[in-house]
Amino acid sequence: MRGGNDALAKQGVVIAYVEELDKVMEFAPWAARHDASMQAFLRAMLAHADPAARASLDPQGSGDKLTFHLREGVFIARKG
Repeated sequence: MRGGNDALAKQGVVIAYVEELDKVMEFAPWAARHDASMQAFLRAMLAHADPAARASLDPQGSGDKLTFHLREGVFIARKG
């Protein structure tokens, strides 16, 4: 979450707490909000991600069983 910390600090925000959440996402329901061509594009991005992105997203399975990891940050902060 280093990038988030830096961005907040540049805005004069004092960070009191940071938590990183890592959850496994099922691709099909996550991508269902998009049309078929965008879903194919997103699936291809996962399949051909560079090594750093692949390590972070950790795509597993295929077809309707495709999953990936999503990392989110929670920040508790106050204006300094």
